[in-house]
Amino acid sequence: MELAIALRYVMTTVRNEKELERRDRRIAQLEDLLRRRDAEIAALKKRVAELEAVLKRREEANASKKPRFTGDFSLQTQEKKLDKKKRRKRSPGRRRKETKLVQVAKTIDFYPRGVPHDRCTFSHDRLAWRLKNGRAVLIRYRIFKQHWCSPPDMPELLPRSEYGLEVAVVLAHLVYIVGVSINKARKLLEYFCHLSLSRSQANSLLNQLSGLWEGEFQTLTELMALAMVVYIDETGWKVSKQHCYTWIFTTLAHTVLLFGRTRDASVLDEILPRGSFKGVGVSDDYSAYRNRFTRSQKCWSHLLRKAIALMLAHPEKREYRRFFQRLLALYREAKRHQQDQRLRRAGREQRVVQLEDKLGAICTRWDEELPEDAPQDAKDFLNLQKELMRCMVEESLFTFVLISEVEATNNRSERTARGPAEARHAGRTSKTDRGARRRSIVTSVLASTLQNVAHPTLAAVVDEVVRWRKSGVSLFRRQLQAIRDGTPIGPRAAVAGR
Repeated sequence: MELAIALRYVMTTVRNEKELERRDRRIAQLEDLLRRRDAEIAALKKRVAELEAVLKRREEANASKKPRFTGDFSLQTQEKKLDKKKRRKRSPGRRRKETKLVQVAKTIDFYPRGVPHDRCTFSHDRLAWRLKNGRAVLIRYRIFKQHWCSPPDMPELLPRSEYGLEVAVVLAHLVYIVGVSINKARKLLEYFCHLSLSRSQANSLLNQLSGLWEGEFQTLTELMALAMVVYIDETGWKVSKQHCYTWIFTTLAHTVLLFGRTRDASVLDEILPRGSFKGVGVSDDYSAYRNRFTRSQKCWSHLLRKAIALMLAHPEKREYRRFFQRLLALYREAKRHQQDQRLRRAGREQRVVQLEDKLGAICTRWDEELPEDAPQDAKDFLNLQKELMRCMVEESLFTFVLISEVEATNNRSERTARGPAEARHAGRTSKTDRGARRRSIVTSVLASTLQNVAHPTLAAVVDEVVRWRKSGVSLFRRQLQAIRDGTPIGPRAAVAGR
């Protein structure tokens, strides 16, 4: 009995001593934390004092000086100035027609199509700057109309403008495709083509082109939703001071860019609706793309780059190098299977099963759980394996093996995103939502036209755009109608068959 009481006393004493030790350690930790907090507060107070001193010095330096009146501010002088302002005539803004006629290089009579000339009467003159053989010339068009009819439209000219359509196309190509600023584009036009444009005129031309191509842009978004394979990416953008994104949707024949948008699934719902899009979406592993498409392909470039970054950042860890080498060998084997034209559907499915088994043998640690204090590189390594295994379960790693037309990366959309990224880095982003919309329309239509023209030159693009205005139907609308009719035509055939 006494022995049991003694043991209980000893155990109680030991327990109390351990509890006191834990409390002492906790008190020491709290004291250390308080000391660090006091040091941080002291450093912040010192920094605040330094900033207040700087602001005070700046305020003293920027203090306004006493005004010195050295000019003649008498009543008589002010009256003379007012009289001079009243006498000064305001500039009309646009030059009179008589002053332009001396620059006319050629006069052309323009009649309505299909109407005998003897049944037409003169309506009015129209002066327009055109690009002929790379040089700007002013042409005088003598417009004739049929009796009791409105004057005919001129497809080669912008509506209600004194510039040819090719001038706006060249300007848009320099600003939105080549990626120079509007001022530099104006200087290039003046240097090479002897065409002088003010900044307001250049903005007006781009606005008119955007309004002219609004319908073609809507047609492109419809074509994108009906595509078999779409490559998607997004990059940063700014509208004034607001941070937003540029979305890139591209196929082999068309491109749609949306500037100044948010980075959420609403943009995908707008271009690739869940119920309408039945194709393959090729993208990175951003969360908005997960479980989004009937079939998807994750970009292998992103996955390999993560493995490369781990290998180069930690060369002392051979496990990372071996993992990258095995993952790269697996990717190259999958590419060989994709290009093997002898394989049929069953053979490709069998190859995918084999590739997935090999990937499982490579990712041996994907189900491990690391402690919170584990090194960051170890966490990144396990996260990469988890990402690979999750994509494999979602059947989005080897879609390009099953469907040989699908590319294994979304480099196609990333190449298109380089232009907007360079413009963002140079500070040439949008100032307003209207400017972002204008850039979206013009860039999408121009880029898609370049994809559909066999020999993408200025003359070919202008001829195609003029043909749209003459016929009233663009090649994109003809492609959309052909898809709806069940007889899709290739992009080159669409242009060649005009």
